[in-house]
Amino acid sequence: MIFNCRRTASVVLVLLILSAAHGRQLTDWAAKIRSDHPRLFFNADSWPDVRQRALGDERKWYENIKGRVDRLNEQSLDASKPGEMGPQAAWAAFVFRMTGDERYLKIAKTSLEKSLSFYEACFEQKKTVNWYSTSRVHATLAWDWLYNDLSEAERRSYMSRLVKVIDKVVKARPSIYRENMSGYNTGFYGVRNCLWFIGCTAYDTGIETELVNEWLVWGHDENRKLLEYRRKARGDDGGGASSTLGYIFGAYPWAEQNFFYTWLSATGENIAPNWPGSAMLANYIIWNWIAADPEPLEFG
Repeated sequence: MIFNCRRTASVVLVLLILSAAHGRQLTDWAAKIRSDHPRLFFNADSWPDVRQRALGDERKWYENIKGRVDRLNEQSLDASKPGEMGPQAAWAAFVFRMTGDERYLKIAKTSLEKSLSFYEACFEQKKTVNWYSTSRVHATLAWDWLYNDLSEAERRSYMSRLVKVIDKVVKARPSIYRENMSGYNTGFYGVRNCLWFIGCTAYDTGIETELVNEWLVWGHDENRKLLEYRRKARGDDGGGASSTLGYIFGAYPWAEQNFFYTWLSATGENIAPNWPGSAMLANYIIWNWIAADPEPLEFG
């Protein structure tokens, strides 16, 4: 009996030590994340400038986004029918923030609800949502940007559903066909790319805390590994994690740029100057340029 008590006490002590170590690992830099929302790409401090730019230099872009939302019809917004509408949710959330028009809030929430139902249905059918993380990242952005205009019940329901379904996808064995699990040494634009965004915005909200904290740390570390991997791959000529130019000039830059911007908006720290390799992409284009008519060719 004494032996069992001692063994139990030892196990508890080890667990407490591990928990404390994990807490220190998380707190070391997670404490930099602002406590309010939004946190992703802009925050309460930068929003006035974002709004002014959208109404000024980028007005054409903003009107295009607003027009896309305005053109959504009743059929596409039928909440009873699942649909991949993560981007639409984010567009509508942005327009709502710009205008304050409750109609756009409703569109954003409906699009988010339809998307969550779609993600869940895809998993149940063991089908991929998309090769790219784009839809699910946009759904996360919509939640973040709408945070202050959602009820507590809505916040919890939306984020909990998103976390649970992505967790199922990531842990599925065998992996779901055509569900991209890429990491730091490739394009990193598959489903696991979502973990940083979710961890960053849901941190310290009390929603799915264990997974959110785990994803926050993993997402941060994976993005840091990505930056270092690409720094070495670029050398002094530019480029990135692939010799295929269509990848390098296409979706590959998304991960690092998105991490730079979201780290800045969430913590106030601009780390981009510490990783100047992205600025060498233009040099890499010229380096691979072959003059020809009617248009230039490329190596590879």
